[in-house]
Amino acid sequence: MARNNILDGFSLVDQIFKTFEDATNYATSGGYPPYNMVQFNGEDKFQITVAVAGFEKDDLKVTQVDNHLVIKGKSTPSYKEKDVSYIHQGLANRSFELKFPMKESVKVDGVRHKNGLLTVDLYVEEPESSVRSFDID
Repeated sequence: MARNNILDGFSLVDQIFKTFEDATNYATSGGYPPYNMVQFNGEDKFQITVAVAGFEKDDLKVTQVDNHLVIKGKSTPSYKEKDVSYIHQGLANRSFELKFPMKESVKVDGVRHKNGLLTVDLYVEEPESSVRSFDID
């Protein structure tokens, strides 16, 4: 699907997410963890990449529930609080849940975890074209 204009992409974003505002604001959860959403130019494919440094593959879960893409991370502390005193704690070590509202036509194409990033590939499933004929009385 060729794009002639930068605004053409917004109609496709609307096909994937219920509204563009929902897609960018609903999943913020206080800005943690940070994530990117990209659309591949000229394609009906999208990608959500979440920064999940410190999370193991088994700490992460990606599901599609009631027209929402849900990404969860369960924190496993490196140290027990009673065992250490932080001089500086700049790394967030907390659980999270991101929810992206999506239309039924959006499908997950793949999920991978590499180098502290969780990447979810999405695509828009083309609706089946149906032709119906009717008898005339």
